[in-house]
Amino acid sequence: MKPIRLITVLLSLWLAGNAMAHGGEDHGDEPSAAVASVATDQAGLIAHETATDTLELLLKYPPLEKKVPGTWWLFLADPMTNRPIGNAKVELTFSQIADFKTTFAAVTGRPGVYQADVAFPQEGVLDAIVSISGSQVNDLLTIKGIVVKPAGSSAHSRAIPWLWVGLLGLGALSLIAIAVRLRKKRAITVGVIVAFGLSLGGASPLFAHGGEDHGDEESATPAVMTPNAGTPNTITLAKESQFLLGVETAVAKRETVKTAIQAFGKITHRATGEQDILAPSAGRLRLAASGKIPISGQSVKKGDVLGEIETIGTLSLRAPFDGVVAFADFHPGQWVEAGTVLFKVTDPSVVWVESRLFEKDIALLAPGAKATVSVESLPDRNFEGTILAIGKTFDETSRSIPIIVELQNPQGLLKVGQWAKVFLETSTSAEAIAVPKAAILMKEGVPVVFVKRSAEVFEGRSVQLMNEYADTVYLAAGVADGDKVVIKGNYQLLPFLKTLIPGGGR
Repeated sequence: MKPIRLITVLLSLWLAGNAMAHGGEDHGDEPSAAVASVATDQAGLIAHETATDTLELLLKYPPLEKKVPGTWWLFLADPMTNRPIGNAKVELTFSQIADFKTTFAAVTGRPGVYQADVAFPQEGVLDAIVSISGSQVNDLLTIKGIVVKPAGSSAHSRAIPWLWVGLLGLGALSLIAIAVRLRKKRAITVGVIVAFGLSLGGASPLFAHGGEDHGDEESATPAVMTPNAGTPNTITLAKESQFLLGVETAVAKRETVKTAIQAFGKITHRATGEQDILAPSAGRLRLAASGKIPISGQSVKKGDVLGEIETIGTLSLRAPFDGVVAFADFHPGQWVEAGTVLFKVTDPSVVWVESRLFEKDIALLAPGAKATVSVESLPDRNFEGTILAIGKTFDETSRSIPIIVELQNPQGLLKVGQWAKVFLETSTSAEAIAVPKAAILMKEGVPVVFVKRSAEVFEGRSVQLMNEYADTVYLAAGVADGDKVVIKGNYQLLPFLKTLIPGGGR
């Protein structure tokens, strides 16, 4: 047979074999049953989803036949955060089958993933009672409409083994023919036939049905992420992939919030929070009784003797308040003149943020209003303070006025000289949807969020930003009260999202 004819035959067989792959074919009439939240996933597994206030459960299994064993997968997650729930004891009982129980085992190294091998002694439409107990959750759920068909009821499940044997035999004969007759044929011919052989091996899971070997565990729970046909803004992401990627959610909440003005400022000492210690008269410096010279960064208490100066008598140089030595230029034995700066002591327990307010915002703010400050070096921390003072004179160039925010800083985390982001609470309020700042992403200049629609489906939505306050963003449109927005792992979803219309449209 000529190479091109052989290739044609092989490709025809390959196409015929793939046409018989499992998934989407006719399995006969399904029993009538009221089943909620049941679907077939991309791997051909039947999926049941249910949830309570404390638990989200997703169950997957292959099409079932009487006495044919199959691998069942169960995924447990916190319904609010989407974090996996591990180390739970999971048991299934069936109201239609007496003394029949299935116990799931936690899959090692995969929190929230459980597995069991199940073979049903009878056919029918079954209802499962799922008992879950553990340190994180205790719950009892019902899954209705589990269909078990008679053994051998799927026509292709009987024919496939013979087809598979025939294809293997044909593949072997083809390879022998290649070795004998195509020694010197073109490389492209061999490449096509090798690809055919690989396709046979790769296609074998497609022929698997309930109870057969599906390969290793990873293949039974594929890490897939695909946009859904016909709904371009939705993305399907397998549950185990969510766990691996660390996808987490938070609940959007409707709030009545004070509108805020965002500004930038610089952290400074408060007016009475810094003091120079001067030489009171000319004289010679000497150590204090402690015998130590204070250094920059050293904590001191009010009244501590930092050093002495010999003049007509001996004068002690004392700390004016509790604080930190910010500057020291003290050398025992040195002669200094009156007024020489020897130490600078600061009090970091309270600091100011000096910022500027534009003319249009003056009427919205008043001294005593709440303010929140954040700095780049501490991205997960916010510091609460109040507006201490608003200036009285405009800068003619910038048309702005100075404003001072006072903050408590007992741990000294805020450093003088740092730049800070300041959120100033105004006197006006509005209704808005509050989401964590981490939920907001940008897609071609449009702010978007991902909303969890079901256990494995996420919807990308453009949103209208109304305001931002510290680590919370307030939305005017695009998200509803109670929606679960993705706050971790959303960057992995973003490439699969098509461009959205700006302004909160879906």
